[in-house]
Amino acid sequence: AAVGATALAIAAFLLLAPPPPPTNWTGSLLGGPEVAFRPRPSPDGQLLAFYAIEDGYTQVAVMKPETGNWSMLTHNRRQGYVTNVAWAPDGSAIYYDRFTSVPKGIYSVPLLGGDEHLVFADAFRPEALPDGSLLAVKLNANHEWQLFRFWPATGKVQDLPVAVVDAQESLSNPRVFPDGKEALVDGAPLGKEAAGMNLLVVDLVTGATRPLAPGLPRGSGAPDFAVTRDGKSVLITQEFGPFTRVVSVPAHGHGTAQTVFTATHEVWGVETAPDGSIYACVTDVPAELVSRPLDRSEE
Repeated sequence: AAVGATALAIAAFLLLAPPPPPTNWTGSLLGGPEVAFRPRPSPDGQLLAFYAIEDGYTQVAVMKPETGNWSMLTHNRRQGYVTNVAWAPDGSAIYYDRFTSVPKGIYSVPLLGGDEHLVFADAFRPEALPDGSLLAVKLNANHEWQLFRFWPATGKVQDLPVAVVDAQESLSNPRVFPDGKEALVDGAPLGKEAAGMNLLVVDLVTGATRPLAPGLPRGSGAPDFAVTRDGKSVLITQEFGPFTRVVSVPAHGHGTAQTVFTATHEVWGVETAPDGSIYACVTDVPAELVSRPLDRSEE
């Protein structure tokens, strides 16, 4: 089905190895609402969380990809717009942030429905770790957007020495590696000027950082990115004029970037699922769901 020029649709791309990449890729549009943003598969891959529009406000929604059946989990309009979603490690709840002119906080809502609950005030961009803690972005005492780790069960807050670049312009969440020891962030070491790609791998114990693919062109817009479920690769979006390229780069060690697919419109959000699928949000008319083999032999 066709959607409006500014509408977004959720798309899924299959990662299959090891056949060589073909010259073309194809796919099918998922069901669900005509306007949907930033899909996040559940830990078991059976459900898809995203945010959709209800009465002019973005709210948290969940869908079963196999059937396209979906429902809205939140309806509150008083605390602003939803801009990011992330699953709790056990899949029982969804974390999300609300935003007006400033971040109002990180909230949670049970998967089975119920009242939303404020988890971390004045923070946004939640990402859950395996131990139940959260990564989040929040203003520090110097009015810089900084990366923090928060434990909802105890209220403990740990500041990480990373300044997050363009925190209010980019919607990209920090992304945690499967072992929970490192995270990927669009930012720079605190106190240092950002330059180049700005994608950093952060050691969540020591706070040490290293650049990811420092020679990779950044493109014209803020990149979105996701860590594959095996932790071996990172998917990154790159905008060049009217085109968006999604590339795969090795998460550790040396290797070259491999193009997964190129879209003729913007790609707002990429994420991987346990079965190797990639879910993406594509500003296309008509929106399409595509599949694309990924050749890992050259990584």
